[in-house]
Order: sequence, then C-alpha cells, then structure tokens
Amino acid sequence: DDFNMMYTSLAMGMAGVIAGGNLPLVPTFLGAPVGSAVFAYLCTLQDSSIGDLSRSMGMKVVAIFEEMMFAQSELRIVSKSMVVANRILDKLLILDRKHRIKDRVVSGIKWGYEKVTSTISEAQNGASQQDRERDGRGRNDSSRRSRSDQRDRNRFYDEGDESSRSYSGQRNNREYERNSDDSVGEYSSQNSAYARESEIRRNVPPPNGHRNDDDRSR
Repeated sequence: DDFNMMYTSLAMGMAGVIAGGNLPLVPTFLGAPVGSAVFAYLCTLQDSSIGDLSRSMGMKVVAIFEEMMFAQSELRIVSKSMVVANRILDKLLILDRKHRIKDRVVSGIKWGYEKVTSTISEAQNGASQQDRERDGRGRNDSSRRSRSDQRDRNRFYDEGDESSRSYSGQRNNREYERNSDDSVGEYSSQNSAYARESEIRRNVPPPNGHRNDDDRSR
C-alpha cells in the first residue's frame, strides 16, 4: 500500500506507450515513446491536479499488477493454464490424426484462396477485355473518321482541280478569242490599208514618160 514513485512512473509510462502508439495519423515508433515520456512526466508534477491524477492512475495500475502477482503465487494460474493448454493440444492432435482436420482446413483455405484469386483474375480480364474493345472501337471510329476526312479532302482537291482546270480553260478560250479578234482586226486593217493604197495609186496620174496607151493614141 506504500507509494512508490518508480513503479508509478513505470506504470504510467507503459500506459503512455499504449495510448501514444494507437494515435491516429501518428506513426507507432514516434507516438509510443512520446506518449511514455509525457505520461511519466505528468507523474512528476507537484501542486497540480494533473500530477495528482497521474499519480493516482499509476498507483491503480501498480495495485492491479500486485494483485495479479499475488493470485499467481497463491493459485499458480500460469502453470495450470499451461497444463490445460497442453491437454487441449493433445486432444486436437488426436482428432486431427483420426479425421484429418488439418488437411481439410488447409484444403478449404486453398480452395477459398483459389476461388478468390480466380474471381479477381476473371474480373480483371473482363475489365481489360472491355478496355481493349473500347480502344478497338475508338481506333475504328478514328480510322473511319480519318478515312472520311481523307475522302473529303480528296473531293475538295478534285473539285479545286476541276474548277482550276475549267477556269484555265475559260481563260484560254477568252485569250484565244481575244487573239482571234486581234488577228481579224489586224487583217481587216491591213486590207483597208491596202485598199486605200490601191485607190491612191489609181487616182495619182502617171509621170510624163509613162503615159498610157490612150494618151499615145491621142
């Protein structure tokens, strides 16, 4: 019943290890020593309600441990528990040799594992098959779109070539007509010039030494 500071601090340190090691979002290797140190430090606070509460909790843990040790020394619970466990294990081994319980349990576990793995593999294969089919449809759609785009481009280029050929043909025809009109105009102008020159020659009298036959007869 006497107060022991060392046992109290050790008990609270163990409680801090359990509390700090189970904190969420905190690693166990970090929370356990920090919790142990904090709980042990709280036991050393003097003139504080927190220190009194920590020491009281530590004393309760020490008292429970002492009661367990006293029960063990009086009733030998550990030795008796080991005897009972050995007898239970012997009975289980006898039943296993007679009914092959271990083999059945192992085969059941293996069957369940294989069933689960086959189900998972089938689900994965089905998902991959669906992905491949979706990709294949996408590739086919893209190839069809690309072919249709190529046909549209070819049609556009063909129409452009036809329009350019028709435009060039029309331009050549216009140039031919223009050249024909120019040649006809030049020919008509040459004819008109030749006619004017012939008219002028007929109207001009010949020189004195070159009279015509009518003048000689006169």
